[in-house]
Amino acid sequence: MPPWTLSTGVRTRTIARPGGSGDLIDAEGHAFAAYHAVDGTDILVRPDGYLGERIS
Repeated sequence: MPPWTLSTGVRTRTIARPGGSGDLIDAEGHAFAAYHAVDGTDILVRPDGYLGERIS
């Protein structure tokens, strides 16, 4: 589990591909493409919308 999930005030969401299990389903692959993510990638998005960290 990434360390930032233990901080207070931080919300986590799981984004899944179609057919997967998650809080949100990336039906057209936009989130995976935008963050160059593969299955299992952890991404921290700062409150201002910028990418804070990406762990593959």
